[in-house]
Amino acid sequence: MFGLGFWEIMIILLFAIVFIRPKDLPVFIRNLGRIYRQIMSFSRDLTDMTREIESEVRQSESLPQSVVENTAKKKPVGVSSNLNMVPEDQVMETIEKSKKEKHQ
Repeated sequence: MFGLGFWEIMIILLFAIVFIRPKDLPVFIRNLGRIYRQIMSFSRDLTDMTREIESEVRQSESLPQSVVENTAKKKPVGVSSNLNMVPEDQVMETIEKSKKEKHQ
């Protein structure tokens, strides 16, 4: 259990009896059990979410390339279709021109 041998468990019990009064020991052990169950539940949930994400990734990787390309080409919701897409070079030239005009 947890990689602990007999003597390690005995030392832990001895410290528990000395530092945690014997009458409080059952409550302490019960609380440790609750904490352990919560940690194990969290671990299971995390494992389930990881498996779900992995299956979604595998599923998306198995889609035909045409479906992936069509999905990427779709216009995002709320984006205007009359946006003028300007290459980066033109944007930089415009910025430089405006800086020159401002300095003159």
